Amino acid sequence: MGTPPNTREALESPLDQGAAEKRTYRIDFTGLGTAAPTSPVCRLYDVTDGTPWVDVGGSKLSGAAAASGATVTSQVVSGLEAGRVYRLEVQADDASGGRYVGYVILYGTP
Repeated sequence: MGTPPNTREALESPLDQGAAEKRTYRIDFTGLGTAAPTSPVCRLYDVTDGTPWVDVGGSKLSGAAAASGATVTSQVVSGLEAGRVYRLEVQADDASGGRYVGYVILYGTP
């Protein structure tokens, strides 16, 4: 998996998330070059041990992502496994047709 242009890791990354936690993450797209992100889409990958990324979003993401101003709130992330490493990507477009990706690295904890 390559990193697309206009991609940035969130300043708060990496973060811990417990196995029983259910939470969303907010990504500010201002630093990526857009102040009005639209059509947000989330993806969650298991990136443990540098092995090929495995898309686990189907079982660990729920709800819908939402954009407000320059910030996108992710879908709800839940069911992370202790000892695993995940990459949550939040992708959004802007009015000029640009595509931007903000991401955060999550560590699954007990």
